[in-house]
This record gives sequence, structure tokens and C-alpha cells, in this order.
Amino acid sequence: MNTRHEVHRDDGELVGFVRPAGGGWVTETVFGHELDRFDYRADAETSLAASGLAYLVDRWRLTDGDLAVQIIEASPERVTVLVIDFGASERYGERISLDAPVGDGLRREP
Repeated sequence: MNTRHEVHRDDGELVGFVRPAGGGWVTETVFGHELDRFDYRADAETSLAASGLAYLVDRWRLTDGDLAVQIIEASPERVTVLVIDFGASERYGERISLDAPVGDGLRREP
């Protein structure tokens, strides 16, 4: 079983997790989405602490329904997104809450 380790900013704010994977380390958002892979735990923690919660402002895609969304709340227990997909006018502005970890339920848009 992989153990996740919390990573905090200097002010104590939780910014995400690191966990061992495949001989290296993976960084995860506070809601459990994989961000990057590193060879060493220290590098993973440093990268995550340096970027902080900046990933929250990225555009995301809700895989169920293939909708563009924006994260409005995030915690280790759940993430709430707002549908911002103009192509889905009937759902635009809808709030959707997902239990964390989200796994492949959300993905960052390139």
C-alpha cells in the first residue's frame, strides 16, 4: 500500500501530497490528482511547495461528461467545480462536488 505524505507551505497551508510510486515519487493535488513524477522525495516536496496551490486556477476537464470546469473548493475530502463549458449551455454554471481522491475524474487541460 502506498502511503501519502502531506506537503505544506511555509505558512502551514496544505498544498498537496507526495507518495512513492515505481521507484520514484509522485506529487498529488490536495484532492488526489496526480501532478508530476520525480526520482527523489525531496525534489517532489520542493516542487509542490514551490508551486503551492497554483494548480487550482488551471482549467480542468471533468471526465464524466467531458466538461470544462474551474475548481472553486478543494480539500482532501472533496473538490467542488464550476462548469464553465460554453458548449454545454444547459450545464453552464452548475456546481459539481466529487469525493476525493478524484483519480481520473478530473484532468488538467494542457
